[in-house]
Amino acid sequence: MDPESVSIVLARNCWTDANKRVYIVAYKSFAMLQSLSWEPPKTRVERELPFIPTEEELDQLIAGSGRKMATFLQVLKDTAARVSEAARLRWIDVDEESNTIRINHPVKGSRARVVKVSPKAIAMINNMPRTGELIFNSNTHTIEGSFWKQRRKVARNLQNPRLLQIHLHTFRHWKATMEYHKTKDIKHVQQMLGHKKLENTD
Repeated sequence: MDPESVSIVLARNCWTDANKRVYIVAYKSFAMLQSLSWEPPKTRVERELPFIPTEEELDQLIAGSGRKMATFLQVLKDTAARVSEAARLRWIDVDEESNTIRINHPVKGSRARVVKVSPKAIAMINNMPRTGELIFNSNTHTIEGSFWKQRRKVARNLQNPRLLQIHLHTFRHWKATMEYHKTKDIKHVQQMLGHKKLENTD
């Protein structure tokens, strides 16, 4: 309830500017709700360039993972879907004849889309057990926890610490980068990612 003490804590802690921005937004809302007068400190968040691994490194990670995780990673690699979009994929979203996957449950205000995938991804999906409507576990926290464990194991086995820099979202960055490098068509990449605004793709 003491806005000045909040400003002091924000100034003294060694949090990143991005983290400070989250705390500032949250406390600003709280201060308004409680009718507290507070002038939030200024922060400037500089975006870092994402880590883009080689395709060989992504393939090593996929090959070293268990069957379910490997399939999930291959889908991320081929579709550039967000983790929660891939986690919601249903069996009826996969078209084996045209080698496409429909992303019908987009998140973050994105558009639904149809993405061409490799025969390898289709084969891996077909090798998954059909236990329900969804292909994967829709709980993204469970997926992430499993990924971190398997990534650590593969990085240790291959003695490649670069693999530890790969996150699930890295597959999306990698695919977007490779598609733009191949086509030089930013609108194509925008459509593939499901972005409504070109500036997000940019």
